[in-house]
Amino acid sequence: TAGYWNVGKGSTWEGGIREPAFAYWPGVIEPESKSTEVVSSLDLFPTISSLLGVEMPEKPYDGKDMSSVLLEKEGKSLHESLFFYNGFRGNCKGPRPGVRGPAAVRHGKYKAHFCTSPGLGGCDHCPTIFHDPPLLFNVEIDPSEAYPLTANGKQPTDPEVKKVVDEINAALEKELSTFTFGNLITPPPLPSEKYDGKYMYGVCCDRSKNCKCNGDPNLTIN
Repeated sequence: TAGYWNVGKGSTWEGGIREPAFAYWPGVIEPESKSTEVVSSLDLFPTISSLLGVEMPEKPYDGKDMSSVLLEKEGKSLHESLFFYNGFRGNCKGPRPGVRGPAAVRHGKYKAHFCTSPGLGGCDHCPTIFHDPPLLFNVEIDPSEAYPLTANGKQPTDPEVKKVVDEINAALEKELSTFTFGNLITPPPLPSEKYDGKYMYGVCCDRSKNCKCNGDPNLTIN
């Protein structure tokens, strides 16, 4: 959907994260209505909770209540800055070398990359690169991210671009100071996943091979 020319899923380029969403609610959502507001799968939980009238537990959430985008003609996204984290391939584990955090951010009509690397499909001659100032695009008119508004190692001189870069850098520092990483807890296996006395998983046998694996699935201990 982004018309991306290079790498895709598993990266924070638009080709890896940008996709359409559809909502169907007869009598509530206006048929054939459209919105270009920025929403995320992170927003599903708070949005559905709001529509059901259910109070969410008092915890920090990255998602926002986007019911206004669904129900109002001019509904606006509550995301001032939506950060994207990348952990699949390359060294884009954070915005700077040795700093764990987001690799990119959507900020209004702009998208900024602090670090770029290939996705799961790989890419010839696409190294991991850290960008200072962040690599900036206007993705409303350039969804394929072909025409950068900044250059690595050169601070912007255009007043609007400079203002946006300053806002993004400030939002990044806030994200780094407030975000807490959790631990992934593997759900218990189902009885149907047991074969020959062992539990079998085949989602990804080896990420060092970009999940392109042949042979038996991974084994986990009960």
